[in-house]
Amino acid sequence: MNHLIGPDTDLNTVKGPFDFCPVNIEIRLFQDGQRSSYVITSINGQSLGTEHLQGIRSPIVRINFPDGAIRHAANIPNNATHYCWLNSVNIAQSDIAKNASKNEMAMLLHGGLAYFNQDESQTYNLIQINRFRLIETGCLWLKGRKPWRSEYTQSLRNEGRLASVQHTHLWDKGVRYVAFLNSGEEFVSANDPTNSKYIATEYWAFLYLFNDDTSPNPRDCFYEVSPVPFGEQPTE
Repeated sequence: MNHLIGPDTDLNTVKGPFDFCPVNIEIRLFQDGQRSSYVITSINGQSLGTEHLQGIRSPIVRINFPDGAIRHAANIPNNATHYCWLNSVNIAQSDIAKNASKNEMAMLLHGGLAYFNQDESQTYNLIQINRFRLIETGCLWLKGRKPWRSEYTQSLRNEGRLASVQHTHLWDKGVRYVAFLNSGEEFVSANDPTNSKYIATEYWAFLYLFNDDTSPNPRDCFYEVSPVPFGEQPTE
């Protein structure tokens, strides 16, 4: 069984169940214009020193799920107030990363979720980083394919959140970019004079785009992450 799951997973064949497990990785956040980024500072307690591992992340947002089901299923720390998605990083030039243990390697190659506690000074303090894990006792599933509304791609592109596909099986299926969509994230089209908001997913979702230039393709779609009671399967 493939125990790695994330934006680069073939969701036509792997839909769950899965959960999240913590990894021993430390990061530092920074902002580059509209792009939110992060740098990995240590893996398994070993400092990366001059080995520069940098990735794109989603904006930090408050944890705002409509119920507590996904918080438990996703192993979200009780004291976490905010989170962001961390895109995968290129480990080719890092000997420390290439020798990371299984869980840490999974996060580096497939991405993960970072959780924070915001203190009184509005500082985000890292609590925990989790990676996806396919496991029979998991209570999270990926629901069926939903079409993506291409007029909202521009905002993701501006923020640098569209990650190039790294794995052959998805590339061969025509997927060129993937992105993580936040819970209840609101999208606005620059071409919409009414400034109406589009919310793609109640929880989380993985977005797949099929054109090299991110222009609209009828195959563009996303899959929602859904909490399901143990032993059950999601209804489409």
